[in-house]
Amino acid sequence: MQKWVNQARLADGLEEVNIQVVNEIGIDINLVCEHEHMHCQLQFISGFGPRKAKKFISRMKSMGTKLTTRSDILRSELLGQEVYISSVAFLKIRVPDEDMVSKTRSNFHILDQTRIHHESYKLVMKIARDTAQGETEISENDKAGTMHQLREIMANPAMLKTLDLNSYQTELQRNEQS
Repeated sequence: MQKWVNQARLADGLEEVNIQVVNEIGIDINLVCEHEHMHCQLQFISGFGPRKAKKFISRMKSMGTKLTTRSDILRSELLGQEVYISSVAFLKIRVPDEDMVSKTRSNFHILDQTRIHHESYKLVMKIARDTAQGETEISENDKAGTMHQLREIMANPAMLKTLDLNSYQTELQRNEQS
């Protein structure tokens, strides 16, 4: 039956589904660059395409090291500013479990392994600190405490149910206006 389907429409539909799925899930950029059979996924990330994906992978391989943070993408000049802004929320950088619990390594950001855009990191960290209010208060300057709380929330998302979202929204709007 597939041979009777218009092949151009079939190819377009397949490409559209690939774009939706890859952008919905995101990709681990280090994993994609390590495994050749995964290279094709990068072209479906928002802001990329076949040529940018191929160039990105080539540059990553020539670096010879893995990325440890999303900001390494800009520092290493792997992407321009516009493409970075469009694609960064879909590019994940996995943090090994042993590094997540280790306090000796701090050159990663736990949110780099999520689909949260880097522009929202401050808000997400505030939300994490606010979920801890009932337990032990975490100050804005306590990065280690905030990261620990983020790890706890990622392991147990039900913790977010402790937030009163209506009053939280009101507080955020008040803070934006002032």
